[in-house]
Amino acid sequence: MTDERDGARLDKVLEVRRWKEQSEIQALVDAQGAVAEAEETLARLRKEWQVLRSGMNEASAAVVGQLQALSLMMEQLERGIELADRARHAAEHRVSQQTDSYLEAHAERRAVEKVQERRDVRVALARKGRERKREDEIATGRFWRGDGLLPSGDR
Repeated sequence: MTDERDGARLDKVLEVRRWKEQSEIQALVDAQGAVAEAEETLARLRKEWQVLRSGMNEASAAVVGQLQALSLMMEQLERGIELADRARHAAEHRVSQQTDSYLEAHAERRAVEKVQERRDVRVALARKGRERKREDEIATGRFWRGDGLLPSGDR
Protein backbone atom coordinates (compact mmCIF):
# COMPACT_ATOMS: atom_id res chain seq x y z
CA MET A 1 0.00 0.00 0.00
CA THR A 2 2.78 2.46 0.78
CA ASP A 3 4.29 1.92 -2.66
CA GLU A 4 0.95 2.86 -4.21
CA ARG A 5 0.67 6.01 -2.08
CA ASP A 6 4.32 6.86 -2.74
CA GLY A 7 3.71 6.27 -6.44
CA ALA A 8 0.69 8.56 -6.46
CA ARG A 9 2.65 11.26 -4.63
CA LEU A 10 5.59 10.89 -7.00
CA ASP A 11 3.24 11.12 -9.98
CA LYS A 12 1.83 14.38 -8.62
CA VAL A 13 5.31 15.77 -7.92
CA LEU A 14 6.45 14.78 -11.39
CA GLU A 15 3.38 16.44 -12.93
CA VAL A 16 4.17 19.68 -11.07
CA ARG A 17 7.83 19.49 -12.16
CA ARG A 18 6.82 18.95 -15.79
CA TRP A 19 4.40 21.88 -15.61
CA LYS A 20 7.12 24.08 -14.09
CA GLU A 21 9.60 23.06 -16.78
CA GLN A 22 7.08 23.85 -19.54
CA SER A 23 6.36 27.20 -17.90
CA GLU A 24 10.08 28.00 -17.81
CA ILE A 25 10.42 27.01 -21.47
CA GLN A 26 7.59 29.38 -22.40
CA ALA A 27 9.15 32.20 -20.38
CA LEU A 28 12.48 31.56 -22.11
CA VAL A 29 10.83 31.71 -25.54
CA ASP A 30 9.12 34.98 -24.55
CA ALA A 31 12.44 36.43 -23.35
CA GLN A 32 14.14 35.41 -26.59
CA GLY A 33 11.33 37.10 -28.50
CA ALA A 34 11.91 40.28 -26.51
CA VAL A 35 15.60 40.20 -27.48
CA ALA A 36 14.72 39.80 -31.15
CA GLU A 37 12.22 42.65 -30.93
CA ALA A 38 14.75 44.91 -29.19
CA GLU A 39 17.38 44.10 -31.82
CA GLU A 40 14.92 44.94 -34.62
CA THR A 41 14.05 48.25 -32.97
CA LEU A 42 17.71 49.08 -32.50
CA ALA A 43 18.53 48.23 -36.12
CA ARG A 44 15.59 50.35 -37.36
CA LEU A 45 16.64 53.36 -35.26
CA ARG A 46 20.25 53.08 -36.41
CA LYS A 47 19.11 52.97 -40.03
CA GLU A 48 16.95 56.07 -39.52
CA TRP A 49 19.95 57.80 -37.93
CA GLN A 50 22.11 56.93 -40.94
CA VAL A 51 19.46 58.29 -43.31
CA LEU A 52 19.35 61.58 -41.35
CA ARG A 53 23.14 61.72 -41.21
CA SER A 54 23.41 61.36 -44.97
CA GLY A 55 20.66 63.97 -45.35
CA MET A 56 22.68 66.40 -43.21
CA ASN A 57 25.79 65.81 -45.31
CA GLU A 58 23.86 66.52 -48.50
CA ALA A 59 22.18 69.59 -47.01
CA SER A 60 25.39 71.23 -45.86
CA ALA A 61 24.63 74.31 -47.88
CA ALA A 62 20.96 74.32 -46.91
CA VAL A 63 19.19 76.75 -44.66
CA VAL A 64 20.40 76.87 -41.07
CA GLY A 65 16.91 76.13 -39.75
CA GLN A 66 16.73 72.88 -41.68
CA LEU A 67 20.13 71.81 -40.36
CA GLN A 68 19.05 72.59 -36.80
CA ALA A 69 15.87 70.56 -37.25
CA LEU A 70 17.87 67.63 -38.65
CA SER A 71 20.34 67.93 -35.79
CA LEU A 72 17.53 67.87 -33.24
CA MET A 73 16.00 64.81 -34.90
CA MET A 74 19.40 63.08 -34.85
CA GLU A 75 19.78 63.80 -31.14
CA GLN A 76 16.35 62.31 -30.47
CA LEU A 77 17.23 59.26 -32.53
CA GLU A 78 20.53 58.91 -30.65
CA ARG A 79 18.60 58.90 -27.35
CA GLY A 80 16.19 56.38 -28.81
CA ILE A 81 19.12 54.23 -29.94
CA GLU A 82 20.64 54.40 -26.47
CA LEU A 83 17.32 53.39 -24.86
CA ALA A 84 16.82 50.58 -27.39
CA ASP A 85 20.33 49.34 -26.70
CA ARG A 86 19.62 49.30 -22.95
CA ALA A 87 16.37 47.42 -23.59
CA ARG A 88 18.26 44.88 -25.70
CA HIS A 89 20.86 44.36 -22.96
CA ALA A 90 18.10 43.95 -20.37
CA ALA A 91 16.31 41.43 -22.60
CA GLU A 92 19.55 39.48 -23.11
CA HIS A 93 20.08 39.44 -19.34
CA ARG A 94 16.53 38.14 -18.90
CA VAL A 95 17.23 35.36 -21.43
CA SER A 96 20.30 34.39 -19.42
CA GLN A 97 18.33 34.30 -16.17
CA GLN A 98 15.49 32.40 -17.79
CA THR A 99 17.90 29.86 -19.26
CA ASP A 100 19.29 29.21 -15.78
CA SER A 101 15.77 28.90 -14.40
CA TYR A 102 14.79 26.45 -17.14
CA LEU A 103 17.91 24.32 -16.59
CA GLU A 104 17.11 24.15 -12.88
CA ALA A 105 13.51 23.11 -13.57
CA HIS A 106 14.74 20.51 -16.06
CA ALA A 107 17.18 19.05 -13.52
CA GLU A 108 14.43 18.91 -10.87
CA ARG A 109 12.11 17.05 -13.24
CA ARG A 110 14.84 14.57 -14.22
CA ALA A 111 15.62 13.94 -10.53
CA VAL A 112 11.97 13.10 -9.80
CA GLU A 113 11.81 10.87 -12.88
CA LYS A 114 14.87 8.96 -11.68
CA VAL A 115 13.31 8.48 -8.24
CA GLN A 116 10.13 7.28 -9.92
CA GLU A 117 12.10 4.88 -12.14
CA ARG A 118 13.89 3.41 -9.10
CA ARG A 119 10.55 3.05 -7.31
CA ASP A 120 9.04 1.30 -10.32
CA VAL A 121 11.96 -1.16 -10.41
CA ARG A 122 11.60 -1.76 -6.66
CA VAL A 123 7.85 -2.36 -7.01
CA ALA A 124 8.36 -4.75 -9.94
CA LEU A 125 10.99 -6.72 -8.02
CA ALA A 126 8.74 -6.92 -4.97
CA ARG A 127 5.84 -8.13 -7.13
CA LYS A 128 8.04 -10.79 -8.74
CA GLY A 129 9.23 -11.84 -5.28
CA ARG A 130 5.64 -12.21 -4.07
CA GLU A 131 4.72 -14.22 -7.16
CA ARG A 132 7.75 -16.46 -6.74
CA LYS A 133 6.93 -16.99 -3.06
CA ARG A 134 3.31 -17.86 -3.92
CA GLU A 135 4.46 -20.33 -6.59
CA ASP A 136 6.94 -21.87 -4.12
CA GLU A 137 4.18 -22.24 -1.52
CA ILE A 138 1.93 -23.93 -4.07
CA ALA A 139 4.69 -26.29 -5.14
CA THR A 140 5.65 -27.06 -1.53
CA GLY A 141 2.00 -27.72 -0.65
CA ARG A 142 1.65 -30.16 -3.53
CA PHE A 143 4.84 -31.89 -2.51
CA TRP A 144 3.74 -32.31 1.09
CA ARG A 145 0.29 -33.52 0.05
CA GLY A 146 2.00 -36.08 -2.14
CA ASP A 147 0.75 -34.67 -5.44
CA GLY A 148 4.27 -34.51 -6.78
CA LEU A 149 5.50 -37.90 -5.53
CA LEU A 150 3.44 -40.38 -7.51
CA PRO A 151 3.36 -40.72 -11.28
CA SER A 152 0.03 -39.70 -12.75
CA GLY A 153 -1.03 -43.24 -13.66
CA ASP A 154 -0.44 -44.73 -10.16
CA ARG A 155 -3.14 -42.81 -8.30
